[in-house]
Amino acid sequence: MIQAIIRKGQVFSEKIPAPAVSDGSLMIKVVNSCISVGTEGYMLRSSSKSSIRKSLENPEKIKKFFKKLKENGFASVYGKVVQMKQKDESATRMGMLVGYSISGIVVAVGKNVEG
Repeated sequence: MIQAIIRKGQVFSEKIPAPAVSDGSLMIKVVNSCISVGTEGYMLRSSSKSSIRKSLENPEKIKKFFKKLKENGFASVYGKVVQMKQKDESATRMGMLVGYSISGIVVAVGKNVEG
């Protein structure tokens, strides 16, 4: 299966294993996939920026940071910042999957699917 992935400000196509059909789900052979200028465009632009750069570009995040710092103290806020940084680094390394709006042909049906 080929998947579009955004990583470090670029779009790549990568082969990934096809998913298995699980209970309550369908497998669809994708014929068309929409990659939107809004959602995926934002993901593409932001994927090349550090967490700090993203925060500096959003003054509301900075205000929220200082409010949480005042309310909860340094240790609590620092722990959350470290978690966010790790999540951001993981997304940068692994990439973000794109193309969530699809049309296609149902090729397999899992148990407990009605209609």
